[in-house]
Parts: sequence; C-alpha cells; structure tokens
Amino acid sequence: MPVCRKSPQIRATIVAPQIFIYGDQNYSNLFGKTCTLTPPAIRYNKILNKWQFSNDGTNYYIFGSGTPGTSGSGDNSTKAVEILNSIVDAEINHILPGSLTYTLASGSKLDVFMNGQILVHDQLTRFCDYMEVNNSTIKFHRALPIGTALTYIIK
Repeated sequence: MPVCRKSPQIRATIVAPQIFIYGDQNYSNLFGKTCTLTPPAIRYNKILNKWQFSNDGTNYYIFGSGTPGTSGSGDNSTKAVEILNSIVDAEINHILPGSLTYTLASGSKLDVFMNGQILVHDQLTRFCDYMEVNNSTIKFHRALPIGTALTYIIK
C-alpha cells in the first residue's frame, strides 16, 4: 500500500484507494483523489471545533455556514439548513426557512436534501418526494420526524 508523506508534523497517514487521511495538532484531514499540494478536502478544525470543507484545497468553509443570501461553498448558490423540532406531516405546506425563495420554472433551481440524501421534486407525469407549491413553499409526500436535517440549496 503506498504512503503519501506530507510533512514531519504528520502523526499518521493512511492511504486507501483514492483517500488520504492525516492529522496534526490543529486539523484532522481527509483528502480525495491525489496527493497534490492542494487536493479537495474535508477537515475537522480543532481550534474552531467545527467541520470544514474545501473544493480547491486552499479555501475552507464551515459546513452549514451558508445562510439565505450568502453561500457557504464559495459559489453563487443560496443555502439554508433546518433541523425539524416538530413533525412535518405529509401533504401539508412547509415554508422554507429564513424567508428563502426561488423562482418557479425560471431557471433558479431548488435542491432539497433530507439527512444528506437529495430528494426529487415531482415531475409533470411522475410523483416523487415533494412538490414545489410556490416560490417559498413545498409539500412533502411523507411525514418527516423530529430531528430530521433539511438542507435547501437554490442555484
């Protein structure tokens, strides 16, 4: 098994197919694909006590740092995260958090993730996970329990 050496400060390096893991006193890092100087990465920042991600290996962003009107990933998308503190019943209108809005059928796209899994909105002839009711409301086709993490991204 090959080993990817980075610097003398590395405590442990493990190489699996296309995955590199190492840590030092400030960060625990998980890199993908290559052993280049700046690969995409996920890391735990021990100073901030937060998980971070980087698409370019240089700029790191805190997971869930995006709020309506800003992006947590360095692109032009808008992101909001909601942890349900009550049950969301099936077929009941659910308003997007933080006054988040998007424009139906005009090119701005709403992606909804439930506990990290992307959901599919209804198509013209297909019943899927949720229905887009208007520019700030959706309707889930099944009940969602307390504690469910919903992430909304508008591109």
